[in-house]
Amino acid sequence: MQKKMIRPVKTGLCLAAGLLFLSGCRGTEPEKREYPLALAWDCSDEEYTLIYSFADLPDQTGQEKKAGEEIPGVSLTGSSLYELNQKYVRSQQYALDLGHVRAVIFSESLYQKEDQFRRICEALRQDTVMGKNAYVFVTRDIHELMKLDGARGNDSMGEYLTGLYENHPGQQEEAVTLEEVFYNLENERKKEVIPTLCVEGEQVILCGNESV
Repeated sequence: MQKKMIRPVKTGLCLAAGLLFLSGCRGTEPEKREYPLALAWDCSDEEYTLIYSFADLPDQTGQEKKAGEEIPGVSLTGSSLYELNQKYVRSQQYALDLGHVRAVIFSESLYQKEDQFRRICEALRQDTVMGKNAYVFVTRDIHELMKLDGARGNDSMGEYLTGLYENHPGQQEEAVTLEEVFYNLENERKKEVIPTLCVEGEQVILCGNESV
């Protein structure tokens, strides 16, 4: 990877990153926030797709959950990171709080688009609220995967993917975090090996890894 590809991203995306991931949660009551536990990213030649997998808010805040109530999710598309942010602000009543994100999922096709992948990673890196210990995954079809969000006993995708590692310590050695991805991109070291998710029927499984 060439250094000349890194500098334009840093120069042009600081503002976009702040706009995209600005939570605006200071002074906002917990019940007026949304808590994504997973972010799923895809990208075509013309637009980005971002799917938020939210936490079970009643469970997080101790509120009573209504029978049959599903965990909400939001899917947005836009030609830029700035446009994604604007669409969220215009269409969602609650402020984003990214301090609880546990998993970030990228489509395989996005990983193959180096410029777009770096833009997204730089936006994530610039955000000061979001933790950098979130686990990172790759999957072939983001939309197929996210259709199963909340399908496992009402666990969100972020909770489920975290459990794959933290409830099975032997697998944690294979885990890759955002911090590791950022470090390798910034220092242009060897390509990171990213765990790959596959969908088998109605089950999400770890099925290998992807080099980026």
